[in-house]
Amino acid sequence: MPKAWIRDVAASAPSYPAAMAVTKTQGAFPDDGSDAVRRRGPSAHQWTQTEEAAPNGEAAPAEDATRGRAAEPAAAAEPAAAAGVAAGAAEAPRPKPKTTGVIFVHGIGSQKQAETLLQWSAPIIEVITDWKRWFVRRPELVRDPVEAARIDFSDDRPTIDLSIPAATVGGREFPEARWILTESWWAAKVEPPALSTMTSWLGPQGGAGQIVTAILGNREGTHVVFRAAVAPFVSVLAGLVLSIYALVRGVTALIPIKAVSDAAILRAFDEFLTGWFGDVRILVYDPVQSANIRAGLAGAIRKLDEVDHVDRVVVMAHSGGAMVSYLTLTDPVYAGLKVDKLITFGEGWNLATTLTPLARGLGDRLRMDITKRAHPMLWRDYWASHDPAPAGAARTTEIRGGAGNPGRVRSRLVWNRRSLLDDHGSYFENDEEFTLSVLREIDCPESWGETPDGEAPRSRFYPTPPGNEVETSPPADQRERRHRERVATLALWRQLVIALPVAVITAVLASSSRLTEIGQYAVAPLKAIPIFNDIGTIVIDWLRSLKPPDVWVGAVWLPDAVYWLGLGTLQAIVLVSILQLTFAPVTAYEAWPTDDWRRRLFIGAEVTVGFLLVFATLPLILTPDHGKLLGSQWGWWPGIVLTIATIAFAWVGSNVPKAWPSTTRLFAGGAVVVFAAAMASAVLAIFKRTDLEVGELGYAVIWLGFILLYKLGSGRWTQWDRIERRVAYRESPTETVRRRSVWLSMIGFTLVAAALSLWFLNTGWPLLGYPIERWIGAAGVALIGAAIVVGSFDWKGSENVISSPGAVESARGRV
Repeated sequence: MPKAWIRDVAASAPSYPAAMAVTKTQGAFPDDGSDAVRRRGPSAHQWTQTEEAAPNGEAAPAEDATRGRAAEPAAAAEPAAAAGVAAGAAEAPRPKPKTTGVIFVHGIGSQKQAETLLQWSAPIIEVITDWKRWFVRRPELVRDPVEAARIDFSDDRPTIDLSIPAATVGGREFPEARWILTESWWAAKVEPPALSTMTSWLGPQGGAGQIVTAILGNREGTHVVFRAAVAPFVSVLAGLVLSIYALVRGVTALIPIKAVSDAAILRAFDEFLTGWFGDVRILVYDPVQSANIRAGLAGAIRKLDEVDHVDRVVVMAHSGGAMVSYLTLTDPVYAGLKVDKLITFGEGWNLATTLTPLARGLGDRLRMDITKRAHPMLWRDYWASHDPAPAGAARTTEIRGGAGNPGRVRSRLVWNRRSLLDDHGSYFENDEEFTLSVLREIDCPESWGETPDGEAPRSRFYPTPPGNEVETSPPADQRERRHRERVATLALWRQLVIALPVAVITAVLASSSRLTEIGQYAVAPLKAIPIFNDIGTIVIDWLRSLKPPDVWVGAVWLPDAVYWLGLGTLQAIVLVSILQLTFAPVTAYEAWPTDDWRRRLFIGAEVTVGFLLVFATLPLILTPDHGKLLGSQWGWWPGIVLTIATIAFAWVGSNVPKAWPSTTRLFAGGAVVVFAAAMASAVLAIFKRTDLEVGELGYAVIWLGFILLYKLGSGRWTQWDRIERRVAYRESPTETVRRRSVWLSMIGFTLVAAALSLWFLNTGWPLLGYPIERWIGAAGVALIGAAIVVGSFDWKGSENVISSPGAVESARGRV
């Protein structure tokens, strides 16, 4: 090749800043031809395709027979190599690194184009950056691994190229690798179902009840009584509420006032029904749109093969994206797709099989055997302990005829936040158990990421042994164990600040006036606002004027029956809360081994919480003042009777419909009627007594006090979590930070919670001339202050990521 031609090519090539220039508006990048070069890979001048070495040192064949992917033409790589020579590069050509294409598949919702790619890649890139610092230690390398990115928010195929350097980890040499991250964006490929369709499916057709059954049916620690009472009730209640909502939306659509017909709250609820749950229905009940979504993922997989010429393909899917992935990889039309590994987290496939019987919708497609149709693909699944979407491990038992290759599917339990509300969206905040593990799985797509005992590391990223077979035991890996210890602390703190206000409210109800006194703290500022004072007075007077009709029902005078039901409802709410908190502990102690003193400490703490709840109930049941507060001559008996009736009602609802399915609607309808009557009776019971509505505000004051305390404590926990996550990126799995600050904070916040409880109870116990709660509260605040000071010294060498968490922290918690 003439050298003059090489010089001309090098001189005419655009500079890197000019090629990547883009305005802040969401527009396309300049079409300068650089994309064709980028598709051949970063630093293309550093290797030649034809000189790629085989494992035995011979030249690699032009085609990978195992995958059927043709090698890039030598002519395509030659100009890049020549350009490197013209620029004065002294490095000799080296083998082309293996390339792994990673496709992110988002879940249900209204994600924007490239949003998932940016959010999921941020924590992955953060960890790789720190891994290079501790494991590679080559100062000539740029710290971050991003070699190229093409994200213009309009192209349907945004990509990020990552360069993974060679490294020696655990005595094994890992060659250089290249990852291409992209996404399969399907949020805009869905035409949402009509509002009437969704209200009918979720309501009268029982969709909401099926969702609740799926969530509660496999939830560890969920009582059968609770499941039986909730599922049928939710089904009919949802039908009632959604039918009314559909009627309201029909009326508002006729109103010519745009501000009313397009009210933000109504549009938001419309979006929730049709845009979120609507996606689920489209995936499993609409053959055409579901096929269109599957085509999008199949196209992304093919482009990685045909355009980027990757060596391996990994599909990574969250929530509803797992439904998309499963349906695509089992579709006979796409039998030729080559995917090495499927990674799912918070998967919705379990839920989809529950919502879709075999003979309905796409139920048959959902139950095809992925272990045969996508063979030899591996499926790595992650599910959080309290994530309501998967509600457990991937249930391959739903596959028709059973999984042909069950050993190619592994589900792993992780601890995110041990919270029903937070677990589904906090996987990428769980670095030790999730993010690091995902890196290992991507790094070795053709095998599992863990390293069996006695073997060399399979992945360059933080080698770790396989997880324990017993899910209630702590992990073997020290990094993962420290993470679970942090989550256990947060879970116990959450349990404490939920149990304490319930115990306080229960004890306060034993007084005839204390709840009203607490309510005055909320009334005073509200009375200062004229509109609240005027409107509140009108509403209260109207509610007090309501009276049940003076009729007999059998042998019972109706006003007495209504008040008895209302009083029992108020009491039963307290009793059921106590039972649920007492018999459904968070089992945070499972983060430690059986012989660890901290396990015994946490067991003692959970037992103490249950004891406080039971102890608080006794004076409420035994004291005569409780009757004075509510004006009841029956004492505590209405609540006890109604609680027992609720348990019996739940048992009937759990067993009778199984024997006679036709009674399901009848039972659920009865549950709705009883619930509505109980709530209406409770309102009338509250406003029958003068100033009792102020006492009801006392409930709000108590809860707000403990919620504020929880936020402060969890904020301190977040700082601790950030620090230890950064330490987990280091080379040694046993390296940690000192936890003196943590123990001081735990004791301090517990003392403040105790002081707040005593103040609400108005114990009046003196100590050196001051109420004892003041001394306890002051001691708690002092310990929290000491914890902040101690932590500033202990965590000083662990990088200050508290004050400025940056863009990566902003991206976390959105998945």
